[in-house]
Amino acid sequence: MRRGRRAFGWIPRLPVRTVLFLAVGLGVTALGLVAYGTDVLRNVELDSVDARFSIRGERKPPSELIVVQIDDVTMSQIFCRRE
Repeated sequence: MRRGRRAFGWIPRLPVRTVLFLAVGLGVTALGLVAYGTDVLRNVELDSVDARFSIRGERKPPSELIVVQIDDVTMSQIFCRRE
C-alpha cells in the first residue's frame, strides 16, 4: 500500500528519539521559566542563603571598608549640576 502525500511535506521527518528529546527540553524550559516568573523557589533560595551564612560564622568587616551616606539635599544638588 502506497503512502499518501503528507500535509506538511516540507518538514523533514525526524526520529522519535529526537522529537522526544526536543519535547522534554521545551517542557523543562517552560517549567523553569514559570518557576522563575512566579518565585516558586524563592523561599528555598532564601533558606539556602541563611544556611550558608550560618555555616560561615561571624566575621569582622574588613578594615578598609568605608560607609558613605548621602542625604536627599546632596543628591538633588548632584542631579541639578548634570542638567
